This record gives sequence, structure tokens and C-alpha cells, in this order.
Amino acid sequence: MAIGENKNKSPYHGVPLAAFLMIVVPVSVYILMRVLLSKYQPSEPAELNEASARTLGFGIGLAFDLSLMIAGTLKESFLVVVKRVVGFFQDLKFSFKIAWNCYVENIREFGVAFWILFGLIIVHFCLFWSGLSVVIQYFSN
Repeated sequence: MAIGENKNKSPYHGVPLAAFLMIVVPVSVYILMRVLLSKYQPSEPAELNEASARTLGFGIGLAFDLSLMIAGTLKESFLVVVKRVVGFFQDLKFSFKIAWNCYVENIREFGVAFWILFGLIIVHFCLFWSGLSVVIQYFSN
């Protein structure tokens, strides 16, 4: 064990960088796709080009999010959430007040890093789906 390896890390260690990358990658791909589609498909409706850019940009963003999950970026924070919920239900045997107080203390101590990153994934999925639904609707008519 190295010197200083035993020190407590912040529960948000690495979250700002991961969140920054999770925002920059899909937004930059979306902007690039929007520029390319408006330049090379001027005959298509602007609404279709925008929806296609949103679908491609945030679809690639979801693939990037998946690669971060596979790489283990969310592993530790997900395990904290699982342990928190399990502890809540174990403490619930005694009383709801004790379980709730322990749950809140656990949030203060271990943070909500998973929910921050998971929220970004949900936003990416919603933006992807909103673009995909417009594209599907356009081509189904």
C-alpha cells in the first residue's frame, strides 16, 4: 500500500470530468451533424435535418455513455446506491425514522455521484428519442 493511498476520496472524485465529457461529446457531435446536414442536404426540410442531427449526435452520446459504463466509471457510485438502499430496508425493520436518518447521513457521506451521471444519460436518451421520433414520423408518411 502506497503512502496516502488509504486517505478518503471525495464521493465526487472524477464526476466533474466525466460529466464534462458526457456533455461535450454529444453536444459537439450534434453541432457537427447539424452543420453537415444543413450544408449537404439543403433540399431536405430544416426540421428533418435538425431531428436527424439530434438523433445522430445524442445517439453517439449514448454510445459514449455506454462505453463509460463498460469502462467502470459508474461502478463505484452505483454500488454506493445499492448499499444505501439495502441499508435503508435493513434499518426499516427498526423504524422508519432511524432508516430515514441513516439514509440521509449516507447521502451526506457518500454523495449522489451516480444520480448526477445517470441524469445526464437520461437527458441524452430523451434528446435522442425526440429526434428519432421526428425522423420516424417523417419517413413513415
